[in-house]
Amino acid sequence: MMSCALILFFHSCEKGIWDLKRSNPNDSQYSGSLNGSNDTLPTLTTFTVSNVSTTTAVSGGNISNDGGKSVTARGVCWSTSPNPNVNDSKTNDSQGLGNFSSNITGLQPNTIYYIRAYATNSLGTGYGNEVSFKTVSQASLPTLSTTTISSISSTSATCGGNITNDGGAAITGRGVCWGTTSSPTVTNSKTTDGSGVGVFSSSLSGLLPSTFYYARSYATNSNGTSYGNELTFTTTSASTSFNNELNKVQFLSNSVGYSCGNGIILKTSNGGSQWVSVKESTSVNFTSIYFTSTDIGFVGGNDQYYAYIYKTTNGGLTWQEVGKFWFSNEKTKVTAIFSSSDGNKLTALVNQYPNASQVYGWMYFSSNSGASWSSAQGYKNSGFDSGDMYNQKIYAGGHQYWTGTLYETSVFDNSFILTGANAINKNFVDKAVNLNAINMGSNYGYAVGDNGQFLITTDDGKNWTTKTIPGFSSSIFSSVKFKDNSNGWISTLDGVVLQTTNSGLTWTTIFNASQKINDITIRTDGKLFIAGELGLIKAIN
Repeated sequence: MMSCALILFFHSCEKGIWDLKRSNPNDSQYSGSLNGSNDTLPTLTTFTVSNVSTTTAVSGGNISNDGGKSVTARGVCWSTSPNPNVNDSKTNDSQGLGNFSSNITGLQPNTIYYIRAYATNSLGTGYGNEVSFKTVSQASLPTLSTTTISSISSTSATCGGNITNDGGAAITGRGVCWGTTSSPTVTNSKTTDGSGVGVFSSSLSGLLPSTFYYARSYATNSNGTSYGNELTFTTTSASTSFNNELNKVQFLSNSVGYSCGNGIILKTSNGGSQWVSVKESTSVNFTSIYFTSTDIGFVGGNDQYYAYIYKTTNGGLTWQEVGKFWFSNEKTKVTAIFSSSDGNKLTALVNQYPNASQVYGWMYFSSNSGASWSSAQGYKNSGFDSGDMYNQKIYAGGHQYWTGTLYETSVFDNSFILTGANAINKNFVDKAVNLNAINMGSNYGYAVGDNGQFLITTDDGKNWTTKTIPGFSSSIFSSVKFKDNSNGWISTLDGVVLQTTNSGLTWTTIFNASQKINDITIRTDGKLFIAGELGLIKAIN
């Protein structure tokens, strides 16, 4: 009896020891029960690996049986050697039966990994089938060189690059960057010249005359931006002598000023002693100019059939077309431009010429820096030949067959844009003349035109009085500017500049040129400048 009991005892111990040995926590093929119970390790499979990158991947698993005990941990484990286990790298993805997803991180590029799903219950850890995958090779930066710089002028040059290797990732941007210090980057001035590998050409614009520059090509892929070899060049000297007819001139300070004319825009940075070209055209006559600061400004112009608005935000270094108007191949002209101080809200006065004896005047408006425009009803047989803005009001001078007219409206008023022409107040002047220039101030204002017409208002443009200037009844007055209510100047198309110091009661000739004068302006310190034909631009007092 005692012998039988001992035999049964040793047999039971042997069975328990065997089950524990078969329950190896590092291999799910051992899944025997403990102490003769029916509980086992969890049963599961490993999902296919997806979304593999250089350092990450996605997998997971499906636990179909918890082995009779609750699953308290699950995830995937991985290693660069076969049969990874929970002592290797792993994820922790909640508990319980069913599907789960695992985000695998911290991998090395271009490396083979082995992965298994795991699930743990109170008996130990079971594993799914083993899956292997290889991470993506590390993308490198592009390889490229900078091509020779050529066609160097005072404001432009031609360069480019050759991308010989994309670094294992698509080229999404390329071009040339430049600056006045070594190692320019894409945060400096740059061109944008498409995508892809190979040779590309770049047009560098907005350069300053007689300036030493550094330039190098660049290429961008998903891993970053690399640069070609650096080259240097010096722009040529700017011509200070121009034969272009100049239409308008404006000073922003005692140092900085701009002028525009037939095919050219000029800038001075030394008070008008020297002028350099900042934009040229073989087809556009630039007829109007308006700068809100030394950096932000607009210029209007026209070719045979189109009227254009151009904008600069960097003091004339580069220009962008922000407006283009067309009237079925009829001639057009931008006679004036006005802008809010931030350059976002714009008004342009545009004339349409259906034929030699007709003109329609249009007001165009933009509230988004020229991205889109709306217009008021055009005035048949009434053009807008001049304009001025004071205290957020626009004053536009025009003409009809039988009468000179002034138009006045609030500037940048949404109600004006919505109601169009109905918001324009018409103040007729009983003179059959064109009004070529207007200058408005606080309550008072002045306008000049053909046949020696000089008009004054003292009630903000509501009423106008015609004055006569002896000896100039047949002259064409081209411009008028007043420094204050007493001191002002008028120019004529035949080259004369008149001055008054008593609000226009009497006038004196202070300048007489042999060239046509189109515009006059007053510098901040009171210095008077004129602009006209054959590149005429100078101070006269």
